[in-house]
Amino acid sequence: MKLQGLIWGAFLTTLTLLLGCGITGEYSQKGGDSNRSSVLIQEQIPIYAELEFAQMLFNAVNEERAQQGLFPLIWHDPVANVAKFRSKDMASRNYFSHKSPEGETAFSLLDRYGIPHSWAGENLARNNYPDNQTVGVAIRDLMASEGHQENILSGNYTHLGVGAVEDSTGMKYYTMIFISPP
Repeated sequence: MKLQGLIWGAFLTTLTLLLGCGITGEYSQKGGDSNRSSVLIQEQIPIYAELEFAQMLFNAVNEERAQQGLFPLIWHDPVANVAKFRSKDMASRNYFSHKSPEGETAFSLLDRYGIPHSWAGENLARNNYPDNQTVGVAIRDLMASEGHQENILSGNYTHLGVGAVEDSTGMKYYTMIFISPP
């Protein structure tokens, strides 16, 4: 029984490391500092559903890219941690914006935590659809918006981190941060 518990704990830890919203999108190009080390934002282990939603949205992005003959994006753990932080912040403080009430953005967080990038973009989505529909609705709505679709299908990005958080009312907040390392 102890061995099963240890195996399950290792699985959850590994899963957490692998996985790292109305809609809004934003992008920027900027020189990153490749000499700065990436720092992970420490989070509690998210509930399984949030990890599943993030991975499902990541997969949906790559499915959209494949349909256009584009290369798949690579999961980026530190970026996923920033995305999770952004979603958690919006859900816990009841706002939905590319800027926090203090003016912080995905881009300022990437810089603060030393995540180098030459290109970066952010898409946000939120909805309160049932669990079996929420990701499908999010990707459908993102792809129906020209700016969000441009981020999803851009050849400028090579990596993606996705964060998903559900608040106490059942609203799910999704943050997708696209980057291309320098």
